[in-house]
Amino acid sequence: MRHRSGRAAEEKNTGADLLIHVALDTPALKYSKGVLVQAKRNEPGVSMSNGEHARLLAQCGKMLSITSAAYVFNFSKGKMRCGSATVVQGSSNDLIAALPLTPYRFFLDLFRCATGDQEITSHRYDDLKIPTAILIQGAVP
Repeated sequence: MRHRSGRAAEEKNTGADLLIHVALDTPALKYSKGVLVQAKRNEPGVSMSNGEHARLLAQCGKMLSITSAAYVFNFSKGKMRCGSATVVQGSSNDLIAALPLTPYRFFLDLFRCATGDQEITSHRYDDLKIPTAILIQGAVP
């Protein structure tokens, strides 16, 4: 996803750093699906600041408003962990504790069909079905 401002602000609109789309078409198996991913860098044993944690929760909320196939990847020195944005959204600011999957396990599940959203039909941001919401509030004097 692009990080610039204006029309190219894909990350701002989706909360995601990555849109991963996988398509497989063989005689035995055929599927097309995708996931949204927010990437972070946090070292084990170091809690996220309250501000960074709040920002991550907002990013998870945006991704989850588009698809339940939303994930967080954490990169640290020599280690990467993955987990559901739903779990991260309900967790404390100890990010590592909320991410149980190794990258191997995440991608194994993605390619074995246990993970992914069939409504994500390509790797293009413009093809995402992003919901539009309007909030109207009023008060009686």
